[in-house]
Amino acid sequence: MANKWSVMIVGLILLAVSKDSWSQSMSGATMIRSLAGCRPMLLEAVSVQKELGLSIDQIEQAVKLAADFQKEVERRQAASGPKPELPQGLSPGERYQRLREATGRASKIAGDVEREFITKMDLILEPDQARRLEQIQIQSVGTAALQLDFVATKLGLKTAQKEAFRTLETQYGKAMAEAIESTKSGDGTQYAVVARQARERFEKSMIDVLTSEQKEKFDEIKGKPFDLSTLRQLAERSRVK
Repeated sequence: MANKWSVMIVGLILLAVSKDSWSQSMSGATMIRSLAGCRPMLLEAVSVQKELGLSIDQIEQAVKLAADFQKEVERRQAASGPKPELPQGLSPGERYQRLREATGRASKIAGDVEREFITKMDLILEPDQARRLEQIQIQSVGTAALQLDFVATKLGLKTAQKEAFRTLETQYGKAMAEAIESTKSGDGTQYAVVARQARERFEKSMIDVLTSEQKEKFDEIKGKPFDLSTLRQLAERSRVK
């Protein structure tokens, strides 16, 4: 089943492939993974609470739900087995592939927990609030939202389109790993340019997979623009360690 996790962790994988040891990219029993794009975690952001018009009682329930969600992801990832080891001497491309394989299990766990907690979350929110939160989630994860099950259903994505997304994701990861290798001797400025270009190509290619009608529908289900800069602090706090 396609989900957003594999796309969202590419950035974290790329941090790891540029390091000298696995320990530098790992903390505790599991890989550090940002959960800020998950609906349960978004409820922790004050800006989201205000946008949804949550009552004091709803806020208290939402904050507890977000904390429980993060703890459950951490628990299941820790219980899923010991962290894999990354041999020394691998090229950035090889390291990326190893890390990508290692995060597959974590991605499934996080997706499973999110689905369970969305059911609990729907008991807290009114239908209009839940719908707006859905829109904010789509905006917060960008083109990765095309791999969310509920988005795929709304857009009527075909199997071939979903497969195309997975292929593009793999190509994007390889391009970013190669960017690290080709610019590792610089001060980071060149890498930033190359990485931005690769990301822009990836996002355009993802959108190009859609039909004209699907593109219009995708814009529609995003809803009115939300100030994503208000989620930056949440992204820093919302990490599984």
